[in-house]
Amino acid sequence: MELATPLENHIEKIEEPSAEKLGPDLAFIFNYWKKLCDGQQLPKWQSWDWQEVPSHIIPWCAVVDVRQFPKDFVIRFWGTGRIRIHGKDYTGESVSSIEPAEAAIKAFAEYYEVAVSGAPVFRIRTGLGKSSDRIYKILRVPFGSQQRTDQILSTGTCFDEDIPKEQSASSLYSNFPPLE
Repeated sequence: MELATPLENHIEKIEEPSAEKLGPDLAFIFNYWKKLCDGQQLPKWQSWDWQEVPSHIIPWCAVVDVRQFPKDFVIRFWGTGRIRIHGKDYTGESVSSIEPAEAAIKAFAEYYEVAVSGAPVFRIRTGLGKSSDRIYKILRVPFGSQQRTDQILSTGTCFDEDIPKEQSASSLYSNFPPLE
């Protein structure tokens, strides 16, 4: 699989990322996912074992179930770090319901890319929140069977200490380019 960066969303498909590019937490998730693939294109979600994941990563994870018709992504798990940032537990809701709308649109597009390609998506975004030089990395990996993506696990760089508890998701996305 080749490295590609479609559109201006800074989305990259990856197969063998370097530890320097992903960082240790995302590299752990990616390597564990690859191990679970065990020669298959996609591992089954049932093979995922949260006890294998370092506890400081889990609050930043989300898992979605892929709905085929109409295409939608329903949140199965929304980590406590995400709850703190967004001020809401989105478990059981569509990714489209995430606020602010800019975040929902970007997340939906990335989940769609993973669902259609059956391949991981890695994104680097600069300028998250009030800091124009903060770099946020997010990795989304597919799970499924018979070449169909049924679930997607997503996790981002853990920057818990950088975000005040009162900071809202709206302020985190304030430096995103406006919607067109």
